Amino acid sequence: MGLQYVEGAGGDQYSRCLEGTRKDILAEIIQWAAKDNTKPVFSLVDQAGTGKSTISAHLTRQWEGDYSLICRFFFSKIKGIASGYHFANTLARSMATQIPSLRQFVVNAVRDKNTWEWSMEEQLESLVLMPLSKLKEEREKWLSVVREEIRKKANMEAPQFEDMHDTIIEKSVTKNLQDYMDALSAMKRDGRGEETLNRLETAYLAYLRALEKSLSAPLLIVLDALDECLEDDRSKLFRSFITFLSSFSAESVPFKLFFASRPEKDVMDITDSQVVERTQSSLHLPSTPSNQDDIMIYVESRLHGKLKEDQIPLVAARADGLFIWAFTATKFIIDAPPGMAFDKLMQSNLSKRPLDDLYATILADACNHATENWLPDFTKVVQLICVAREPLDVKTIDELLDLGGESEDSGSVTFVEFLSSVLSGGRDGQPVQALHPTFIEFAAVAMERRKSH
Repeated sequence: MGLQYVEGAGGDQYSRCLEGTRKDILAEIIQWAAKDNTKPVFSLVDQAGTGKSTISAHLTRQWEGDYSLICRFFFSKIKGIASGYHFANTLARSMATQIPSLRQFVVNAVRDKNTWEWSMEEQLESLVLMPLSKLKEEREKWLSVVREEIRKKANMEAPQFEDMHDTIIEKSVTKNLQDYMDALSAMKRDGRGEETLNRLETAYLAYLRALEKSLSAPLLIVLDALDECLEDDRSKLFRSFITFLSSFSAESVPFKLFFASRPEKDVMDITDSQVVERTQSSLHLPSTPSNQDDIMIYVESRLHGKLKEDQIPLVAARADGLFIWAFTATKFIIDAPPGMAFDKLMQSNLSKRPLDDLYATILADACNHATENWLPDFTKVVQLICVAREPLDVKTIDELLDLGGESEDSGSVTFVEFLSSVLSGGRDGQPVQALHPTFIEFAAVAMERRKSH
């Protein structure tokens, strides 16, 4: 289609929620998505490091599995995905892949003009919102046909719904269609006796009911880490979505939008809209029993066999409800020699900023490894990783910092490995990335302070 799109914006780097965790919040969101007459937008707004992106990824996989996900976009500063440019193109490409009937609408929009001349709002309107409006009309047309067929229900001839395959339908529809076709075959084989006609009618109505449910079910859009999108861009893009979704009555809205974000002021202003439903759950308060239980389940699953049984609860207690603390601390423990990382974590004081304390402990440990001669270069590598607009590979880092070395074990590779609990990549040409943006934020401040002293 000639659309330039953003690679890596699908959130594939995130795993599902660990089984048994986040049950309350997942149930709340899934219920919102499934129920009729709920608000068309659901906001999951909470502080950094609470596992919002993992929840978003978990939901996208579930909704993708039952054919209700229409498109998704995960903003990420550490992956260089912070601009709204090509946002609409990426969603349009995803929609055209998920729903073949939308492809022609997108192709026509691209053919009419050069998309690079459009503003972000024009791209979103022409490539995403207009095709969705067309899809809504198509679904309503078929829904009317199906409901009329249900009303008549006397005609046992094979339904003429061949053109409907381009609209998203649930897996249950396929099963019900097969049941109907089996009943039709039985009638042709055994004759039109009362028993076979009853069986055929039952199967046919079940198939029609499944079609009705599928065609009237909402289609879902997922936007994650909205706070990591440039403020001006996210304001324009998100308000276009709000206007679009607000244009439908609660009874007819076939689309729902789920988004996750930190509580930035402009994002909080958006959540005050009457079309936005806000979560009733907190993802981080230690006073919430489910948060404590979830952290304990996670830490125990990661550290079972790595620490003594009585040490594991001590690690979980220091997380203060933050999943990113639990993830980083357990990785720090696993990557370090037995017992050493645990002892260092236990030596740090419990404070109101546990994540900063954890990162300080990890940086201090890495600096100790770097030795006095390597420390200036190590500091430069960390600074460059923090300020890079897009992830860099170690070869590029070495060239920019003139670290020299032709072997794979050049200076920057070694330094990156010192921080393996907070950085990924470095080997086999993989770009170096922070495992969470909070580390970049902390390290940038820490390095600036070090420089000023």
